[in-house]
Amino acid sequence: MAGTEALVPAIELIDTRIADWKIAICDTIADNASSAGFVLGAARVSPADIDVKAIDATLTRNGEVVAEGRSDAVLGGHRGGVAGPQGGSFGVRLRKGDIVLPGSCTFAVEARAGDEFVADFTGLGSVRLSFE
Repeated sequence: MAGTEALVPAIELIDTRIADWKIAICDTIADNASSAGFVLGAARVSPADIDVKAIDATLTRNGEVVAEGRSDAVLGGHRGGVAGPQGGSFGVRLRKGDIVLPGSCTFAVEARAGDEFVADFTGLGSVRLSFE
């Protein structure tokens, strides 16, 4: 985490073009890992100021809790999601300012028009997302 400038709350948007989510690894690759985008919150917290292994996450939809999780469940712990790209085994190097999304600490939740989501992370802040 020494090279990490700041942690920010985030919501990752997933979507797939594969019917019924019946998806194999080759489909995942062709489908851009089901990535549709992300939203970052405004808070910026130094990794030195928070226990990155113990961030609790609560996701609400229209004020109702729909998912909960914890940062230590992401890719085998907080370093799993960040260390991989730095390993360089695929010739990938992180540069200053790059955004790394380590993965979700909650399961995916369906969104519909009119839904408002709030993801709250202990010690990190929250991020909001609305669908029209």
